[in-house]
Amino acid sequence: MSGKGNDQDKTGVDESLKTLMGQECTVAQEFITKYYKALDHPQRNTPGGMAQVVEFYDGSANLVWNGHGVKHEGTQIQNLLQSLPQTNHDITSIDCQPVAGGDCVLTASSCLCSYSQQSYVRRLSIQNHILVAL
Repeated sequence: MSGKGNDQDKTGVDESLKTLMGQECTVAQEFITKYYKALDHPQRNTPGGMAQVVEFYDGSANLVWNGHGVKHEGTQIQNLLQSLPQTNHDITSIDCQPVAGGDCVLTASSCLCSYSQQSYVRRLSIQNHILVAL
């Protein structure tokens, strides 16, 4: 402790900041886990299953897949996701960073991904999400 009246640890990091970052990382990890569970669900392409995946996207969201972007207008995101083959993601790492302003967290996740048509092929998948506090 520095003795200046603030709550810093030996490294000089404010304890309240460490607590906030810990909470953000917990939320990010829960989001990523739930997102991939919904995306990989065997019933993903049924109306109920797809609704669970689309719920992760805010009404103003944009989704970029292999360089092709779609906006969350009408059923564009739903149509793109339904066109993808069934997947299985094994999460290998999750990172999160607060975004200036304090109401957003940037997450980055990497996974080993296999596709139903190519069950023997595993590919590295890296996705980024911006989580906004509502």
